[in-house]
Amino acid sequence: AENLARAHGKGKALAIVAHKLGRAIYFMLKNKEPFHPEKFFATV
Repeated sequence: AENLARAHGKGKALAIVAHKLGRAIYFMLKNKEPFHPEKFFATV
């Protein structure tokens, strides 16, 4: 997240992470899968 904040500014970085988290939750519910933190945080 520090790289995102450096590249886009803090507010934009938080919006990007929130969007990614929302997408992750949607696909977890859709596919009935548990949350995989290593997969999520690998791309943040």
